[in-house]
Amino acid sequence: MKALLYTLLFSALMFGSGTLTAQEYTSAIGIRLGSPIALSFKAFPFGDNLGIEAIVGYRNRDYFGYDFNQFNAGGLLQWHGAIGEVDGLRYYFGGGASAYVWSFDDGFGDSDYSDVRLGVHGNVGLDYVFSNAPVNLSLDFMPTLFIGEEIFDDSFNSQYALTARYILGD
Repeated sequence: MKALLYTLLFSALMFGSGTLTAQEYTSAIGIRLGSPIALSFKAFPFGDNLGIEAIVGYRNRDYFGYDFNQFNAGGLLQWHGAIGEVDGLRYYFGGGASAYVWSFDDGFGDSDYSDVRLGVHGNVGLDYVFSNAPVNLSLDFMPTLFIGEEIFDDSFNSQYALTARYILGD
């Protein structure tokens, strides 16, 4: 899976890294392809280098015989810096927090469980803006420390995600 993400990002960089100058953007909306899959809204209300990202996600899967559902909503504050060799490519780092609502159901009513937890995030990644299309791609790593009762002894998690966003009219 990691190889696929790196291949997609590399391909996007190669096809979009012509001699044109990348457009700047102040806001963009799209989908975050990670775990969980989420909607992402990114904006720069404080200038070109300091951005915020709002994330709303949902995940459903079978977890050792349980029906596992997760909903999360949160935000990140990210500082962006230019990478001079490639127009439109920037690195970013920052942090934030999310609220998570979890539920488990074994299908028989014996082991139903739900919980609300807080996740504290770190965030580091690459952000690319295409020069000839209103599209932004991000690839990032987001380690998360969960605060609250431990579910399956999982108080720390890390996620990788590829995010594709449409740049809103600036």
